Amino acid sequence: MMAIAPSAEARQVYNMMVMRADDYDGQLHLTLANSIELSCTLRRRGADSQAMTAVEELREAEWISPVADGGWRVG
Repeated sequence: MMAIAPSAEARQVYNMMVMRADDYDGQLHLTLANSIELSCTLRRRGADSQAMTAVEELREAEWISPVADGGWRVG
């Protein structure tokens, strides 16, 4: 059986990013402030190490990409 990529955990983090992202000219952008807030939320849930792996998976799958202000382009 082939693994689904990104993993279920990474897709969950992605969905959390989408919920916090703002629309800028038709593209979703997760600001640095919202990225930090998401990181804090995940840390409180005990999922901070999982989040780092999830971010790597999402970057490899090209679901997210970094932007100059320290946030993320989502989608």
